[in-house]
Amino acid sequence: MKRLLPCLLWLALCAGCAKQNYQYALVCDFPNFGDRKSWLVVSNDAGSILKIFGLPAGSSRFFEKFDYEAKDAADTYNLHLVQIDTANSLSMVFSCYGVQNGSAVSFYPDLIYPSFSISPYSTHWLYIRGIEGMDSVSIPGAFIINDYRLNYDASTQTASIQFVSEDVADLAIRVRTQPFAPFRSLYLPPPTSDSLEAQWAHFSPDSHFVTAAPPGNGEADYLQISAVAPDFKRFVILADYDSASQKGVPMPNRAPLLNGLSPESLFRVYMRQGNFITEKMFPPGEILYLRAPEISIKAALFSPFHTLQIATGGSPDLVEAYGYTYGPLSTTFPRPTPSFQWNIQGPPASFVKLQLPDLTELLPVLRALGPQPVLWQVTAYEYDYLDFDQLLAGFPYKGDDGRLFPVARAGLQKVTKNY
Repeated sequence: MKRLLPCLLWLALCAGCAKQNYQYALVCDFPNFGDRKSWLVVSNDAGSILKIFGLPAGSSRFFEKFDYEAKDAADTYNLHLVQIDTANSLSMVFSCYGVQNGSAVSFYPDLIYPSFSISPYSTHWLYIRGIEGMDSVSIPGAFIINDYRLNYDASTQTASIQFVSEDVADLAIRVRTQPFAPFRSLYLPPPTSDSLEAQWAHFSPDSHFVTAAPPGNGEADYLQISAVAPDFKRFVILADYDSASQKGVPMPNRAPLLNGLSPESLFRVYMRQGNFITEKMFPPGEILYLRAPEISIKAALFSPFHTLQIATGGSPDLVEAYGYTYGPLSTTFPRPTPSFQWNIQGPPASFVKLQLPDLTELLPVLRALGPQPVLWQVTAYEYDYLDFDQLLAGFPYKGDDGRLFPVARAGLQKVTKNY
């Protein structure tokens, strides 16, 4: 009996050490990158590669299952979309950490589900008839090409203005006839031809406003306020302030409400203040109050292409680390684009000590880089109405059905820090 007990113990230990079979399911979509060499790599939190799939040229979706044998395996995995763009001498990796087994993952969702932000621009002429003078003109969100003051014909009382605007945007035309005269405004739909006409008698004085309140009622580096139709299919930019191009001009803290706007219009605000960006949607009748950042990036340590450690403050939904390096220097400047870039996204817990897989077999450039310095940019994201799993699946862009400003409707706070 004494001899039998050690044997039974040994058998029990062997049974406990026996490997088990796990099955993982991958559900991914990504933009069609044409003939780039592409792979999808699956790794675990220890940085070990579980599986490598070659992606056919021109593909944009990937559904696959595979078995993995191990003593113990997590119900999450990490995905790495690896690509070589030979035309531009660029190698790149896009990684998603903390993927629940079988969950949908969208790489580059803003490219898969584009919003109005990539709308084309067109050049137009605006002719204002019956106007007694021209001192200044503003079309928020548009670029005025010519010196409008030189395009006023006193004999016909006609002002002509050439500008470039987005094809999908309505127009807010604000004009002042003399230096100290009040502005008058006109709301117009997007131009359908190269030229459009307006009568000065149809312009109205600014009498109703919507008020913006940046954090601490301070200045913003960039501020844009738009009125958005209740169905999110149309918008007009009411104010567009950029401190870099409008030096010495105080930031406007309110924007005029134009005749013709729906009283049910919502208001989208985009603000950049230092390394902090926020984009929000507000219901009608509210002050556009923008909170100070509730998230932060406290510290970051990088062992290039091996481990990352990033500590954040607050409750970000997603953390992103973007590392990149340039190719060999020319005689004067580095190459205009990086030769290698690695974008890594995951929940804050993944970055306590994040292990990167060894991808040198797929990307020989990693060996060639050697001690080449890697530049890092870390961003923390927090949304009012989305969590990490939804962001990983491609929201707020996914399933948007043509509605405008998906990010603002989800309510974004974003903080970025360079290392």
